[in-house]
Amino acid sequence: MNEAARKDGVDLYHLRCLITMVELGTATKAAARLGVSQPALSHVLQKLRKALGDPLLVRVGMKMMPTPRAQELVEQARLLIRQADEVLWPKAPFEARSYEGRWVVSAPEYVDYRLTPALARALHLQSPASSLQIVPPNPAHAERMLESGEIDLRLGWVDKSSPFTRSRLLYTETFSCLYRRQHRAVKGLITIPQYLAAEHIRVQASQPSTATRTIAAAALRLGQELRVALVVPNLMTVGRVVAESDTVATVPSGIGQVLAQLHDLKIAPLPIKVATLNVAMYWHERMQTDKRHRWLRSLIAETAAELKDPPR
Repeated sequence: MNEAARKDGVDLYHLRCLITMVELGTATKAAARLGVSQPALSHVLQKLRKALGDPLLVRVGMKMMPTPRAQELVEQARLLIRQADEVLWPKAPFEARSYEGRWVVSAPEYVDYRLTPALARALHLQSPASSLQIVPPNPAHAERMLESGEIDLRLGWVDKSSPFTRSRLLYTETFSCLYRRQHRAVKGLITIPQYLAAEHIRVQASQPSTATRTIAAAALRLGQELRVALVVPNLMTVGRVVAESDTVATVPSGIGQVLAQLHDLKIAPLPIKVATLNVAMYWHERMQTDKRHRWLRSLIAETAAELKDPPR
């Protein structure tokens, strides 16, 4: 297409109109197929004639016959429009089995421990050439990482997110308390006064998680700020420390059952009232219709739906 055509705003719509007129040979039939009026189609033809410096279609009897320039142009335009359609509206589904890329998912330790083994099995079966990387949460930069594509998905409990972030609930959990069987102050199920008076242990994070803030706020409503005596790097360390001290840990019930069995700990329902832990996946709006991304979201949702509920 020459410089004059570009300046006059000739685009794919004009080319589609020309192709239809050449194929049908009459403005009446072409306008009906395109769903436009004959004057509008005539205006398109005049614009093309002016931009390209060629009559393009000339009347021969009852039909409009294309000039050699129009025939040449239509042949090239069909290929151009087909390529544009394939880019704009791809028909091929996402081929998970042949995909060799990497999925990057941000997840806190308790979600990673519970979901990743089943997700890894599902990926191995359905997308064996791909790879999965689970990265620690980075709440301060999570929105930017989703927007840039640095991470595909963010998993966890997020109470506030960007208006450009979509989400889908995966599963819910309650909270449990862990403490050793020989705890000096707690003999049976932990009570509210015992919980508020206890020395607590929690996992280090770059900033307080939604769960940490929720539990702290619930304690403050009862007039007590929880005393955090120890902060450790991961949940596995929590189990070891609780087994050897009089600290109390508040953890999601699923990972709580695992730690209780590993370290012979007492496990009890959290005695203070807090919201249910809602584990969801989050993604940026720009990935909403991406076929690759939709496939991953569907797989994670299906995997989470098949998880067994932890004892409550």
